[in-house]
Amino acid sequence: GYRFTILHIYDESGAKLKEIIGKEQFVGMLIYAAQVNSRMKEALDALEVPWLLIDCFCPDAEASAVTVNNRQGIYAAVKYLYGRGHRKIGYVSSGRPLCSLMERRRSFRYAMEELGLAEEPLFCVEEAGCGQKAQEYLEELWKDAERIPTALLVENDVMAVAVYRALKSNGLRIPEDVSVIGFDGRSICSMLEPALTTLRVPRRVMGRLLVTLLLQKIELQSRSAEDVTVRLEINTELVEMESVADAKE
Repeated sequence: GYRFTILHIYDESGAKLKEIIGKEQFVGMLIYAAQVNSRMKEALDALEVPWLLIDCFCPDAEASAVTVNNRQGIYAAVKYLYGRGHRKIGYVSSGRPLCSLMERRRSFRYAMEELGLAEEPLFCVEEAGCGQKAQEYLEELWKDAERIPTALLVENDVMAVAVYRALKSNGLRIPEDVSVIGFDGRSICSMLEPALTTLRVPRRVMGRLLVTLLLQKIELQSRSAEDVTVRLEINTELVEMESVADAKE
């Protein structure tokens, strides 16, 4: 029974929120942001409208959110590679300061520790950038054979495109020479050659939970009930495709 509106706002401080949001009579908001700092939270709270974060958990903001369980997903991927005999496992990050991507990077370190593996800095790319820039950076980096592990976990499926191109440019085969796993479960995975093994995020389930939780917050506000900050995490599913092979050594 609600009308749904999508607004694109470029505003890190939250200064424009009241001006833009105030024109509409919103009863609730779902916020999809890279990060939410204390100033942004204050601006959102000042609107006096219940709101939730989508796949963004910022401890300092103390805001409710529905997110991907990045630690579960990354651990599942590393454990899967471990089970296929891989011990030289690396991670590729764009370096973008998004909450979810930074959490995935930390989760890789935890997963390696939990499986008794040492994280090798030479195998981990911290700031590859995006798109063509990332491809060129990785091509140059992987000219050094010492930097190439037997398996790579990539922060998301889009970044995996640059990884594929960079590996192939250096004469490396996927998965015969290097196995690759992405994250998100985007349609592009089946279009890559070979098809990309990935961690699928159940977006429809996340959407239903977001709306359900927001409706509950709206109802609680109308009753003047105590507002409790919660974080709901959605587990990922490892989708096996053709980009992972058993380790040779």
